[in-house]
Order: sequence, then structure tokens, then C-alpha cells
Amino acid sequence: MSNLLLPWSDQDQALITQYCAGLERIHQQFVAHALEVASTNPLFRDTLKTMTPNRFKAHLSSHLSTLLGDPRTPEIRARSASVGWAHIRAGIPPSWYLVLYNTYFKSYHDEQDADATDLPPLPLVRRRWVLDVADTLDAYDQNAQAILDAMTYRVQDLETFAYRDPLTGVANRRAVEEAIEHYASDPQSPPGALVLIDLDGFKIINDTQGHPAGDEVLRQIATRIAAAMLSSDLLGRIGGDEFCLWLKHRERPTDVVSEVQQLLINLDLRQYGIGCSAGISWYPKNGQKFRDLYFEADVALYAAKRQGKGRIMVSGSPDSFSLTKHLS
Repeated sequence: MSNLLLPWSDQDQALITQYCAGLERIHQQFVAHALEVASTNPLFRDTLKTMTPNRFKAHLSSHLSTLLGDPRTPEIRARSASVGWAHIRAGIPPSWYLVLYNTYFKSYHDEQDADATDLPPLPLVRRRWVLDVADTLDAYDQNAQAILDAMTYRVQDLETFAYRDPLTGVANRRAVEEAIEHYASDPQSPPGALVLIDLDGFKIINDTQGHPAGDEVLRQIATRIAAAMLSSDLLGRIGGDEFCLWLKHRERPTDVVSEVQQLLINLDLRQYGIGCSAGISWYPKNGQKFRDLYFEADVALYAAKRQGKGRIMVSGSPDSFSLTKHLS
């Protein structure tokens, strides 16, 4: 990319090579000046502690071969970029190149004042220097982008970890709790329902087939429930073999019972050798916070289990609704 900004021709390359001896004299001055600047500048003292003066000197000295190389070739451009990566690892900031630029061209003028013999033309040296630094700074840019990408992925991972059940990929308890409290923050929100679903007999799968088999059953059940739900509703796994449904914008409890009953009947868990029971609490009648709705739904759930499992109960109602009698 940098070569598109500043042209470099075969004639330029031949000329810079012709003045190899003069460029070497400049470079020797440059290395001495750069070491002096680095050792007296508070910003770079820590760098020298990390890199050591001898390594820093060797690093600067080796740079001459890059400057003599053709900046249009991938090999030389890669060398310039590698300087950038080395500086990143050593903790040298990009602003260092302004210091080096001034130091380099001070060295040029010092050498010119002492003996201008075999010195390359100043505009040529400046162009070559800028081309080199452009590729070096590209490495900083690429590194910054790589860090930004990594941070973005990390944030996405953290969000997934924070709000998703790692086994099934559905919402976790925290996500359901925040969804309900967000819904309740608007006093105009219509009624809704929290449904707790507990798998009856699931322990047998873990005991007889092992936990990996049980985990696979939970994943399959989560996928099938999610596929049967409205996109505006939320499926969560509270823990173990307990799932919940957060159903928004539901005006009539009887409609919710029919909806949940049909969903669980269609789920038909007999293929896994298990069944399920469910408890329903009503928003805002039974509460406007997750903990209150969960408590009421949990009470209804265990009342349904006491009546023989395979049933649905609504908080505050003595009636239960069978799931099993609809299965042939």
C-alpha cells in the first residue's frame, strides 16, 4: 500500500545502491545519535532496560540493509514490517519514529557538513525513509486491528457466557431475569406468563446411560421447544432438567394454559422415556420481578407433580391440566 503513495523506480533503486558508502556513514551517525536520545529520554529508558543498549544498537544497525533494499519487493517490505512487530514487542510507541526521523536527518546534515562526498541526494533519502516507515507503521495498524478483533470476539464470548446456557445455548437464568425486569420497566406492558417445565424421570437417563447422554437429551429438547415458540418469547434453562418459558403479551390465562399444553403434548417426550410437568405464574398478578414469578410458578409446578406428574398447574388455581391423557 505504501508504494502506491510514493513512487519508487528502478532508477531510484540504482541510485540508492550507488550511494551505499555514503548511506552507511549516515547510518553510523544515526545509530550513535539514536542511542544517546533513547538513553536520555524518559519515554525510552524502560525500552532500553528491556531491550538492552547492545541489542538496540544491533537492531538499528541491521536496519541499513533494509534501507538499501528495494521497497517494492515483498521481502524488503516484510523486513520493514518486522521492525514494527519488534517495536511492538519491545513496547516502543509509534511516536518514536518522529524522534528517529529527526535523528536520522540530523545525522545526514552532520555528515554533509563534515564531508558531502558520496552522500545520496536528500529527497531520495527522505522518500526511501518514508517508504520504510510506512510499512513499519502498517505493522502497528495490523496489530491494533488484530487486538480490536480479539477484544470484539472476547466481548462476544463474555456476553454469550453471561447470558447463555453453555450446554443448550438457550437463555440462562440471568438472561430471563433481565428480560422480565426490562419488560416490567414499562408500566404499559400487557400481562405475560412465566412457565417452569421440569422433566419427569430425567434422572434415570443420567443413571443408566450416563451424563453425556443426558446432556444430549437436554440439547435436543431445548432445540425442539425453541423451534415451536414465537420469536418474541424466550426459552431459558434454569438449571439441571428445568426449563422456563417467558411468554409476553398474553391477555388470558386460559389461552396460556392451552398454548403450553399443546406445546408440551407435541413435544412428546416418550421417545426419551420421560415426561414433564409445568407450573405457570402470571405477570403482573403474581409479581413484577423474576424472583416472585419464579416462586409462584415453582409452587404450582410441585403441586402438579404431587397430583401425579405429567400435568400443568397455574399459580393460585386448584385445577390441573393433564398432558398424558392426550398422548396415545
